[in-house]
Amino acid sequence: MENLSQITYNQYSIKIGKNCDIADDVIIGKNPKIGNNVRICSGTIIGDDVKIYDGAIIGSDPQHLKFNTNDETKVIIGDNVTIREYVTINRSTNKENPTLIGDGCYLMSYSHVSHDTILGNNVILANSVQIGGESWIDDYSNIGGGALIHQRTKIGKHVMVGGGAIIIKDLIPYSLISNESKLKGINIVGIKRKYNINVVTHIKELFNILKKDILIKEKVKKIKLYNTKESEVICDFIENSKRKIMLWEKNY
Repeated sequence: MENLSQITYNQYSIKIGKNCDIADDVIIGKNPKIGNNVRICSGTIIGDDVKIYDGAIIGSDPQHLKFNTNDETKVIIGDNVTIREYVTINRSTNKENPTLIGDGCYLMSYSHVSHDTILGNNVILANSVQIGGESWIDDYSNIGGGALIHQRTKIGKHVMVGGGAIIIKDLIPYSLISNESKLKGINIVGIKRKYNINVVTHIKELFNILKKDILIKEKVKKIKLYNTKESEVICDFIENSKRKIMLWEKNY
């Protein structure tokens, strides 16, 4: 983002490019950097130290046939978020539940976040990821370039989705999904960044239970016996899933 005009307001630096369209009621935190030709629509709230690159559109109307454009719904974006060129983020359809982008997220060029979607903290969307409405992606998950996420899909924390994958089922926390849209195992690279070797080994053990050719209810019972944070995260996710869970093909 070059040649941005700099304004100082209440001791904070505001850098903004040319031809931007920012609605009067938009709230922006400290030290933003906003590129050229950016549009930020009514009802948008943005945190501190956010970078928004050229051509991004934030808070536009949801792509929903029954939505009333007069409804005052919102997009809320956390701190230290990077929004690259031509990203689009739709506001919610529901006044009570805004579209949410957590702290530290990185949304690469041409990615799209639909209405009522929630991204946790430190989620990465690579180029051209398309997320259907009312989806939820938990903390530290990484979605590869060109991946398509079906509406109302849930993706657990520390999940890695391969580029070009088509996701129509919920993805268990810590899992690795190939670009052929198949469960490969655990996201070993991602979880090693956050957990020690003992926790990594434990997650492998839990996934070995998930791989067993038994009913999903039996898998959950066995995993619950461990009574650890990781077992609780996996069991809670499975029990609260409203869609089918992606498992190994032999379990279908």
